[in-house]
Amino acid sequence: MSETVQSTFPPPPPWYRLYGSESIHPPPPPEPPAVGSNYSSFGVQYTHGQPNLSLKDFGVPELFTSTKLTEIPGQLNELITLLIALHVKFIQHSPDSPEIRSKLRDQIHIVYQNMYFLLNHCRKAQANIDLLSTLCLQNQNKQIIKMKLEMALNQVKMATEDELAAAMRSIT
Repeated sequence: MSETVQSTFPPPPPWYRLYGSESIHPPPPPEPPAVGSNYSSFGVQYTHGQPNLSLKDFGVPELFTSTKLTEIPGQLNELITLLIALHVKFIQHSPDSPEIRSKLRDQIHIVYQNMYFLLNHCRKAQANIDLLSTLCLQNQNKQIIKMKLEMALNQVKMATEDELAAAMRSIT
């Protein structure tokens, strides 16, 4: 008599065989593209590496003289002063012709674009400083944990040695 095995659970679907040992260990990721090379992602072509674009590339006049990180705060102060003066002019000329208001609004827009450009120019340096401070803090925390673990290990060693010495004395 043949015995048939019956289960209360249905059999697995036929595609379960697709999940074998290969799916546990996926292939390694591709190598990163070389700087300056092109690559495609989701159907869009990208260039590896950031181009150094300026406001002139977009047709916006530059109202600052330098993009050195040490000089940017001074440049921003000058732009804020100019922005305040333009806002005062805009308020004073509100009742006047719409052409003057339109020109002042365009000048204010250019000042804002220059300020955004300078602030965004600092982002990479700011990110590097933030990353460095985070890594230093993590390193300090790890050093503290290491010291605590070493102290606990020494306490365990001393306790073990004391217990071993006491056990040896009781044997003899």
